[in-house]
Amino acid sequence: MALSALNLIAQVKARCGRSGDTVLLTDTVVLAFLNDAQRNIVESVIDLQCMQMDSKDSLDISAGTMRYGITDITNTLIDDTNAIPAAIFNVIELDGNESTPLQFLPTDEFDLNYPDLTSTDYPASQPSVWTRRGDYVSGKIEIYPACTTDHDSNTIRVIGTWYAKDFSATTGTRASQLTNADNGLIFWGLKESWGIIGGEYGQVEVGKWEAKYQQWLEQYRDNNGTLHEWEANLYHTEIE
Repeated sequence: MALSALNLIAQVKARCGRSGDTVLLTDTVVLAFLNDAQRNIVESVIDLQCMQMDSKDSLDISAGTMRYGITDITNTLIDDTNAIPAAIFNVIELDGNESTPLQFLPTDEFDLNYPDLTSTDYPASQPSVWTRRGDYVSGKIEIYPACTTDHDSNTIRVIGTWYAKDFSATTGTRASQLTNADNGLIFWGLKESWGIIGGEYGQVEVGKWEAKYQQWLEQYRDNNGTLHEWEANLYHTEIE
């Protein structure tokens, strides 16, 4: 059974011999380490199966509109309250049996091909390519070309990976959304905790727990990665 935030904090502090510490290695400090660990795991295993995002009803295409807010995406597979996307692999315009996957272009290539999106030199049509502009907090999905009125209100399906929700309280009873990740969270927490405890012994412990975390992460990637980016056309240049 996955451990709650309360139990994870207790595990980390006990292994450091700091169970009663309310000055240096406080519960709040360890909670921040656990949230950092969740983000690092998702970013290191970006195709993580348990955090898959499949949004089919949060973004609708509007005629003439080329930019859509990433924060408007919702995830129908997991509870996404106060969470944000970690990666977007695929963008598809839904229109029944005429649904069309859009090709991903890196931002620099997108800008090189379409430097002035609002120009009438780029007539409206069916969207065919997309890129991501900015980060996943305030960024946008940009599509080209802008759709015509016959595509207006079609839904944009977005497939990707979601960050795990932060633990919000040191006494929280909710487990991480990351499947079978307790050991990784604890190893990261121990590494960071010994870093602030310091001293010669502390530095030795940092190295030990860093090695354990990296070994765990490699195995976790092997067990839980799905490599959706190959299907998602992130490697869009033809391979001969």
